[in-house]
Amino acid sequence: QGIVIAACSLVDPFIDFSDYDQDGDGIVDAIFIVHAGPGAEETGNIHYVWSHQWQLSNTGSGCPGPYHTDDGVDIDQYSMEPERFETVTGRITVGVFAHEFGHVLGLPDLYDRDRSTYGIGWFGIMAAGSWGDANGQGLPGEYPTHFCVWSKYQLGFVSPVEIGRHGISKLEHEWVANAANNDDAYCLLDDPNGPDWDWSGSTGEYFLVENRFRTGFDKSLPGDGLLILHCDDSRTHNDNEEHPLVGIMQGDGDGDFLLPDLGTGEDLWKNATYGFGDSSNPRKPVW
Repeated sequence: QGIVIAACSLVDPFIDFSDYDQDGDGIVDAIFIVHAGPGAEETGNIHYVWSHQWQLSNTGSGCPGPYHTDDGVDIDQYSMEPERFETVTGRITVGVFAHEFGHVLGLPDLYDRDRSTYGIGWFGIMAAGSWGDANGQGLPGEYPTHFCVWSKYQLGFVSPVEIGRHGISKLEHEWVANAANNDDAYCLLDDPNGPDWDWSGSTGEYFLVENRFRTGFDKSLPGDGLLILHCDDSRTHNDNEEHPLVGIMQGDGDGDFLLPDLGTGEDLWKNATYGFGDSSNPRKPVW
């Protein structure tokens, strides 16, 4: 937090921070700080700064409180990223910025923070997708994958078509457009309160479906097909592999919700995959 305060005080005479308070609440919406050197998330070096999003007002964790600018607004929420790689030559790529921006917007991590699994792996930028490299054609994070459909749903980027329990078996030969270029999505089972997840827990258990295709930034995906996610908004994280916030219904029949690897093309549902329902493998479970 000291870096944030120092950086803001140095540039305060030259920047009108009130220009960055778009909702007029007297607080800058967010600020990004780029620090010298590499980040701990790449190197594993505990002496480096781990990229993160936080609030200066979080005094319970030892933060100093908001920075009061000369422009009548405060700086509170910030994100911090490195300027360069250590293990790869060159400046840092966009992936870590995109991941932390997801936190700025209110999204949680969708990787497994205790490292016992890979969470949803390549299939979301809030997991390993932030390190997308176009299957080796680019640098790590040069082609971060899209936010998964659950993240887009929570942010209001998509409005999934809801299909009730009895309508699933009747849905055949439906065209679902590519998620990299379109907002097509389906919600299987009702989510009565809509996209209302927050850190204190919420309600709603449902499945979200989108068509992921290796194009644009999604060229970092391991394959093409329907991604089916099991979502339980009463959960606040993906650390519990038996009952995560967002899990993958794997098209290869593996019953694990969280991935033992970064993801393969077989995790997606394709033309050769049997339908998804109460008797499929994996089946459509609810808690």
